[in-house]
Amino acid sequence: MQFFWGGALISCSNGSSSSDEDDDESSYGTKIYSESVTFSETPTQIVSAETLADLSIKSLTIKVINVNYSGSDDWWFTACSDSSWSNEAKLEWQSGEGTNSLYLATITDAAAIAAYKANGIYIAGTDSATAAVSVFYVEGEAEESNASSGSDSQTENTTTSNETSSSENETTGTSSNENEDNGSSSEEALIESFSSNTRSANFTISSSYQLLMKYETVNSASKVTITISDVQTGTSNGDWWFASGTDSSKWKADIAWKEGNYYELEISDISEYSKGIYLGGLEGLSGTVTVSYE
Repeated sequence: MQFFWGGALISCSNGSSSSDEDDDESSYGTKIYSESVTFSETPTQIVSAETLADLSIKSLTIKVINVNYSGSDDWWFTACSDSSWSNEAKLEWQSGEGTNSLYLATITDAAAIAAYKANGIYIAGTDSATAAVSVFYVEGEAEESNASSGSDSQTENTTTSNETSSSENETTGTSSNENEDNGSSSEEALIESFSSNTRSANFTISSSYQLLMKYETVNSASKVTITISDVQTGTSNGDWWFASGTDSSKWKADIAWKEGNYYELEISDISEYSKGIYLGGLEGLSGTVTVSYE
């Protein structure tokens, strides 16, 4: 099984693979980048804003093939529009086995494409993995469809969240700043309080990040550790991944796979989660989440 989470980069052999030969690149559009890359877990720019600036782009497709990695095959790849993981599009496995696996992410939302054109295309992935990376574009005008392929559509969730916030402002008359300051105060958290420094709850991943705990619950902690265990596939269809978020639509950090179906994340700066700590992942997965703090 392949796992996907948060971000990095590449280098690869020139030899063709069965997946590469079976893959019809003409369906992706015009190729504007093709290099062997060595991945890191920090987003790195592969296509500059200058390269994209004068192009009329209806969609962008990022392709990864011919993966070479000395560790296990639990690698992951993602694309984003800057070094802060904005407009993240996780690459999903398409075909092939092992090093011959093919991964793709396609971005079609107009707002996301505008961000990529303004800042360039960044990629991240399993540290020290190498692979062949290609970028394609289809000429035309992007639609405000909020459609971005990958195991998690950050752009769609962000748009929905913004629309909801706007509606709330019109109804209640409160300012956007007041809503941001209040954060998740009206939401019900999976973990509402602690009787000791460790608490567990059952969860089922939905299409948006769900509130794990409110900021005020652990705002005095020096470190918070989130662990996920007893994961069940449920209605999910795809490669498992989990992440923390700073609101219902914004990714913050991957909850990294450790062994079996056990995942863990340590948070040392709680102030980064001023609206609360949110939990996201592949929709349909369920399990147990445990939070401990110091």
